[in-house]
Amino acid sequence: MNNKKNYNFNEKEFKIFDSIPEIIMIFEPLFDEENKIKDLIIRYINSKTILVANISCKEVINKCISEILLIGNIKPYLPLAEEILKNGDKKKFDFYLPSLDSYFRISAFTIFNNLIATLIMDITDDKKNEEELKISKEKIQDILDGIVESYYELDNEWRFVELNKNALMLFGKSKKDLLGKVIWNVFSNSGYSEFYKHYHKAKRENIDVHFEIKSKLDLRWYEIHAYPHPQGLYIYSHDITERKEADEELREAHCNLEILVQKRTNELEKAYKSLKESEEKFREIFNKANDMISLNEMIDNFPGKFIEINDVGIKRLGYTKEELLNMGPPDIVAPEGRPEMPENARNLIKNGCNTFEIVHVTKDGKKIPVEVNNHLINYKGRKVCLAISRDITERKKSEEERENLINELKRSNEELQQFAYITSHDLQEPLRTIASFTQLLEKRYKGKFDSDADEFMNYTVDAAIRMKQMIQDLLEYSRVSTPTEDFKLVNTEEILKNVLFDLKTIIDNNNAKITYDKLPKVEGDKDQLTRVFLNLISNAIKFRKPDESPKIHISCRKEDNEYIFSVQDNGIGIEKDYYNRIFTIFQRLHTLDEFHGSGIGLSISKKIIERHGGRIWVESSFGVGSTFFFTIPIKPTL
Repeated sequence: MNNKKNYNFNEKEFKIFDSIPEIIMIFEPLFDEENKIKDLIIRYINSKTILVANISCKEVINKCISEILLIGNIKPYLPLAEEILKNGDKKKFDFYLPSLDSYFRISAFTIFNNLIATLIMDITDDKKNEEELKISKEKIQDILDGIVESYYELDNEWRFVELNKNALMLFGKSKKDLLGKVIWNVFSNSGYSEFYKHYHKAKRENIDVHFEIKSKLDLRWYEIHAYPHPQGLYIYSHDITERKEADEELREAHCNLEILVQKRTNELEKAYKSLKESEEKFREIFNKANDMISLNEMIDNFPGKFIEINDVGIKRLGYTKEELLNMGPPDIVAPEGRPEMPENARNLIKNGCNTFEIVHVTKDGKKIPVEVNNHLINYKGRKVCLAISRDITERKKSEEERENLINELKRSNEELQQFAYITSHDLQEPLRTIASFTQLLEKRYKGKFDSDADEFMNYTVDAAIRMKQMIQDLLEYSRVSTPTEDFKLVNTEEILKNVLFDLKTIIDNNNAKITYDKLPKVEGDKDQLTRVFLNLISNAIKFRKPDESPKIHISCRKEDNEYIFSVQDNGIGIEKDYYNRIFTIFQRLHTLDEFHGSGIGLSISKKIIERHGGRIWVESSFGVGSTFFFTIPIKPTL
């Protein structure tokens, strides 16, 4: 065995290294028959090595490193030692020592041609801080991606430095495409000036900016919050279209959680600083939200005690933070809502998220209805429930008021219908008596009195008959109340054909010409729609020009989610001032001498069409003709 020994080692020469705070070890290579290093003989260790490794010089000096198992398996490091010895290179690498549960950074180099010296630095704190920073970033990113609002951050050069997944969806681009890009180059021209004005105001005056804007691109409303900070702006974007369309029916809900941890170096000082800044940002945004936000560890697939809860939740529930951290969701849920909690938990485990409504109870017993948006996230290897609870008291109040109003209107309508039915039914009997006896007087005594008496009897008979007809019409009007669930699929073209058959005599007597296009099938009440066609066509014939035969055309077109029917005639027409009046019950534009009828046909038609969810109106040119339009909604099943 050739040890290639050309240096007489003197340990005393290296005593100067005992004052150095780093670990220093000097090795002499041990070669085999092929001049390959097969082991390393420990020739020197300084006092720092003795202290850290808890060993004595006697235990290790002049012994092979493989004998004392100081670093475990030595073989992977032997080629590195050969390269250092052969080329005189300096090598640096990180090493984990399981026996001490510590990380070290090793710098190895040659001295005196045949010795290898190592300078070893303990970097355990650096490594642990890196891991904590990584876990904190993952935690914050999970929370950011778990909320429904969009968040992005700009630097002082208006470049994107961070976005959450909802912001990426909003811009329709990937994170790679947006990071580092100037926002004004990414925005479309839609609303550009508004964003520019508000964002610059936030930076220029160093104030929080809150504004609402309707995007010209997708015609949706967004609520924007911009918060300035020394490095740029935090931007929060929330779609409030539904709230706007519901006339502020739902309470304003936004100002979402967002946080960004900037990348720092792996050095201990910068890593600690970055970790501290990240925690401060998280806490600031966490507590600025308008909604209650909490974290609960999942225990046996059920949310356990609160891990964290924001200031909104503390204020809303009335407990101290210390009290809440010793409580769980069952402690703040109203008793009647607790049976729902196992099913909600199962849906959360199954889908990873769920949304439901429940009632929270404050410390003083006040009940608050909330909408809970749960997300299942991983935090340090644990399943954690992220819950965002929105106070929906105002929304519930509006829903209750609306429901009460609907019920009151329904009750009132039923009473009116019953009143109209009873009144019209009870009035018919005395009217029949009046008409019968008046007709009997006319039959027995006509010509026996003077002409005035005969004329008075005629007026009385006509008035009684007309009153009876009006009561029957009123009764029919009150009965137009078919529930929409009773509607069936009906063919309007077949309805029209039946109406034309029923009106054949009046059509022939007036020499009327009636044409129609192909008509669709709709969901509705066949008898009521028959009455609509009957009224419109009868009126078109009745209100004809004296010297011109009636021409009537019925057609239909499909537009958006409804069918628009039209009945066009060449009659006397209607002046614009009377368009709405003709649909009012018993409103007439002509005397009985001119045109017979009670004036209720269009009122009944209007009520029928509204019962079907449609509208009815008229367009007319006086002396030229009129076109009556009505709509029937298109059901999704058709």
